[in-house]
Amino acid sequence: MRIGWLGEMGLGDVKASLYARILLAVADRVASDIFPASRAGGDRLPVFDHLALTWVHDGTLYGWRARPGSGEAAVPVLPEELPKGTLALHLGILPDAIAFFEGRRSLPSRLGSWWRPLAWMRMLRLLAAAKARLDPVKQGKAISDAETRLKVETGMYAACCGVSALVSMDPFCARLSSEQPSGRLRVFLAGYDAPLAILGIRHDRWVMNPSPTEPYEHEVDLVFRDGMAALQSVSGRLDNLAAVGDGRIRMSGFVPLADGFTHMTDRLQQFVRTA
Repeated sequence: MRIGWLGEMGLGDVKASLYARILLAVADRVASDIFPASRAGGDRLPVFDHLALTWVHDGTLYGWRARPGSGEAAVPVLPEELPKGTLALHLGILPDAIAFFEGRRSLPSRLGSWWRPLAWMRMLRLLAAAKARLDPVKQGKAISDAETRLKVETGMYAACCGVSALVSMDPFCARLSSEQPSGRLRVFLAGYDAPLAILGIRHDRWVMNPSPTEPYEHEVDLVFRDGMAALQSVSGRLDNLAAVGDGRIRMSGFVPLADGFTHMTDRLQQFVRTA
């Protein structure tokens, strides 16, 4: 079976690749949250195996792999590397893989050729936790303020990972990113003094909660009126321009930076379905 490279990817493979890289990045963050390196007591942190999310399209194997909790970025899978300690979650053909990422399909019955039960149980629980953080709020379901903040923060982190990945895959997005101003964007919920998230936006990458000492050209603040508005914005179900007009979002500072943020996330929403 051939391995697919980015230059050979069609639209469907780019979409699946974005989902895979976002999910692996969020799984990494979930692992870091559950097992923080600074945890008191000095307990030895669990060692997670590499997790590979793979699919097949036109006889070519695609996929990404990463080690949750390591802080390492996801890298393309290579077939000869999979037996070397990697837990391969093979999602079948491309439409089935996308259905899994979008929550329309459960885990496949075949979990790969190189699995070990205990490690798989830990990894699948981690993956389930990552997906739960990215699930949009179901209609009529009430969630706590803490859950709202967690989902909004996770959604913003996923947007950072998704845009950074898209810039490396999509020439139009790369050009759009190169034309926007760089800066620090702070996201608030009304009634809270501390920012919910801080995004460092540069031409080639977006990062969550950048170092306070890292220099940026501009700053802008976004203040969401309530948690629901923030969740709808993160999941792509809010018209941000209309929300500014009716007061659900307030902006202050260098407004073109916020416009660039909206344009980039709108481009990301064209590839991934979160509503």
